[in-house]
Amino acid sequence: MLTSRSWHEPSAHELEGMGTDVVLDLGWGQLVFGQTFRDLRGIVDVLRGEETGRRDICVYPRDPQVLVGMAPDELFIDPSLTYRLYLHRYRPRAEVIRGVFVRTVTSEAEMGLINDLYARNGMVPADTATMWANHRTRTFTYLVAEDTRTGKIVGTVTGVDHALAFGDPEEAPASGAWSPTSRTRPRYR
Repeated sequence: MLTSRSWHEPSAHELEGMGTDVVLDLGWGQLVFGQTFRDLRGIVDVLRGEETGRRDICVYPRDPQVLVGMAPDELFIDPSLTYRLYLHRYRPRAEVIRGVFVRTVTSEAEMGLINDLYARNGMVPADTATMWANHRTRTFTYLVAEDTRTGKIVGTVTGVDHALAFGDPEEAPASGAWSPTSRTRPRYR
């Protein structure tokens, strides 16, 4: 696996068909896929270009400690949670979480509700038009957790299909970041 063996220089065969220097706009900032960069300096350059009011994040860089060491006053290891979900092996939980329904976002207005969650949790808000445009492609999936008693959205997850985004050779998993406002967890975790 390319992302779990930083000590192993990937072969041309392992990288065949994978995009290079892949950066996606998620509305709140850019998502930088570190494993698509041949040179860590390219990642540093992208992250240094972060615009005011946005948060650019690199996932799966090779040798993250070396990356941070290249610009220690500018970069840090973020403790946020990300998950890789191998969709071809996915099976839903047998038990449902009482009072919570996880579903796909259905409108651009709901992207505004996701921003409300972000704001309440001290996160950078996103451009709802960008999020909605992303959601209307097969590459991105935006889910929300809804409280079944109140109808209020209490959590969200953004999924990115790595195979569609950059031709990921690692069995095409999707990744996402879960942003709960309570201890609720997504149903598919």
